[in-house]
Amino acid sequence: GVVACEAATWMAALGSSVTLVVRGHQLLARTEPFAGQAVLAGLRERGVTVLLGTSVEAVRRSDPQASGTGRVHGGPVTLTTTHGELEADEVLLAIGLSPRLDDIGLSSVDLTADHVTGGRLPEWLYAVGDATGGPPLTHWGKHQARVVGARIAARAAGEVAWEPDREAPVPQVV
Repeated sequence: GVVACEAATWMAALGSSVTLVVRGHQLLARTEPFAGQAVLAGLRERGVTVLLGTSVEAVRRSDPQASGTGRVHGGPVTLTTTHGELEADEVLLAIGLSPRLDDIGLSSVDLTADHVTGGRLPEWLYAVGDATGGPPLTHWGKHQARVVGARIAARAAGEVAWEPDREAPVPQVV
């Protein structure tokens, strides 16, 4: 996804040898195919090895040692993938996010996760970010949070809240 591509770019720019393991058969599958192809070409030009259609099945580190700071150090990391083994000094995970809405008590107010992600909420309940089912982009989630904050403040003041166009395109740069 976007975060993995961005991390691969800056890690390569800092001089690291980078291998990007992608489960899907194209990069940035939620974008237009040409966008994923352009980013793939750019990553490869920067020396990033990109393995498409590859899943990680196991990860192990030889001689792991706890650092006391939440990090584990030690020997190299071995990743067993669907296409063989890879060895690395470190692993950065960018595995995607899905909102966990099934266990937050929506049924107690006769709602389901589909109500939230589909934007079908009562006027007293708000959702922002990944929970809305909209574009999974940080700047979009921040925009939604500002809109919801303004909406709550307007209602508290007895004013009419501004409603953004839900169908407006959301810009994205990778």
